[in-house]
Amino acid sequence: MPQQISAEHEKRAHTIDEFGELDRQLRLWAPTIRRHNELRKIIQSWFELIDPELGATAAGHAYQVIIGPKANHRLIDCRKLFAQIGDNFFDWANFPLEQFEALRIDSHGLITEERSGSRSVTPVPLVAAVVPGTTAATKKNTEGKNPRGRPRKIAA
Repeated sequence: MPQQISAEHEKRAHTIDEFGELDRQLRLWAPTIRRHNELRKIIQSWFELIDPELGATAAGHAYQVIIGPKANHRLIDCRKLFAQIGDNFFDWANFPLEQFEALRIDSHGLITEERSGSRSVTPVPLVAAVVPGTTAATKKNTEGKNPRGRPRKIAA
């Protein structure tokens, strides 16, 4: 007798498959995105010394770029805040670990670590990707191996 698949299960399966396919497509574009970001940073560096309120333009042979004014960043003056709220400041005050590490002080006992961050989601293809314009058939991976040919890990 065929097993009934719930509508919710089918919806989740579709969402997972769409996520996996988009992840595959993004990985194909990763070198292009990385280079685009590198070039953007280079172009931004050319305008680092102009008035932060002003924008600018620069032109190549085929494209022009518009450089906007610098974005606003809001910072809290911690000394003034502490003066206003006193010891309550320590109940919620945190700052990025990178800034702390830059101080180069003994961190023993000052840093705690817990699993409270976001979870990673890594798609693993169960079928061979069908690339438009090819004749590759979709084949279910049922051989007990992951897509890279390594044995699958079985969850306990």
